[in-house]
Order: sequence, then C-alpha cells, then structure tokens
Amino acid sequence: MPCRAVFTKALVKKDEHVLVTGIGGGVALAALQFAVAVGAYIYVTSSSPEKIKKAIELGAKGGVNYKDENCIADLKKLLGNNQLSAVIDGAGGPLYNSYPKLMRTGGIIANYGQTASVKGVGFSMAHVLKNIDVRGSTMGSRKEFKDMVKFVDHHKIKPVVSHVWNGLNSKSIDQAIATMSNGDQFGKLVIEMNNTSTGSPKL
Repeated sequence: MPCRAVFTKALVKKDEHVLVTGIGGGVALAALQFAVAVGAYIYVTSSSPEKIKKAIELGAKGGVNYKDENCIADLKKLLGNNQLSAVIDGAGGPLYNSYPKLMRTGGIIANYGQTASVKGVGFSMAHVLKNIDVRGSTMGSRKEFKDMVKFVDHHKIKPVVSHVWNGLNSKSIDQAIATMSNGDQFGKLVIEMNNTSTGSPKL
C-alpha cells in the first residue's frame, strides 16, 4: 500500500518535497522510508512531538503538529521557497482545504484512508485552479509487489516495529487494539503466533 501510494500514485522522485501525514502508523512510516530512500525531502504531521522527532531520525526534514492552528504556516516555514509535489495522506480531515497553499501546480494528493474525517475531504476551487489531483490508493498489483520487494532489498529498508505481543489470544488482541485506539504506537503492532509446527510454513 505505501509503495503504491508513493510511487504509482504520487510519482515521487528524487529531490521532490513531499508531505506524509499522520506519522506513527505503519503505512505512513513505510511511505516515509520509501520516499527518503528515493532521495525526496519529506515532511510529516503528527499530534506528538516525540513521533515527529523519531520521524526526523528516520530521515524526515521536519514536521508539524496538525492540531496546532499555525501548522500550515509552520509547514511553509519548513519548506522555505519550495512547494510540495505530493501529499501522502491516510487521515483526510480539515487540512485538505489548506494543501493548495503548500503545493505546486499539478501536485498530487495520494489518499489511502480518512481516519480523521468520516465526512470525507474538502476539494475546493483552490485545488482546481492549481490542477491538483487527488488519487485514491489501495493495494497494488503483483508486479508492484515484486518491484517493492526488490526496492526494499536494494535499500535495506526494515519495517519499524512499535510493540510485540506473544501469542494470539484475547489479552494480546485487546492490548494491541487499545494501543492503536490511543494512538500510542510508532510503527507496526505485532502479535506473534505460537508456532508448534516443525515443518516449513506453506505460503
């Protein structure tokens, strides 16, 4: 999903400036890693300063708190004289109306979810006049999956793991869901399944 959003949909290339929203989730972090690996300049949003700090350690140029009323102005400062070529977004929400202020003409918003708004996103004449494309992104094709595996292997990308629980049981599931609901994670939430089989797994 993140590889398709970054490359197939948003067409991210080296030296482009890209915003990844809601950093901390597994998909957003993978999108950050893919875009950094290709040589793009990445900015992130989060409600957690600690998550922004960790994203910078992974290669982001900077980030802003999306709950801050000055977040768009803060993003402008981070961008300087540059404009966003793309937004990789899994949140939706009210910031959509402000993206044209940050984006170049012909920019792309690749959206893979709308966790911040059940009503969808705002698409205004500001988007139209700047010829901004909004592209939905879900799972990719078999070819995209193969290309992604090669890309990950070439760039030695490792998924960020936030929490690991041992055993597929109600306690582990409840704790994982609570962690996700509270937004405490930074990376993948993993439940290890007890494997008593001595043979090789069949995929």
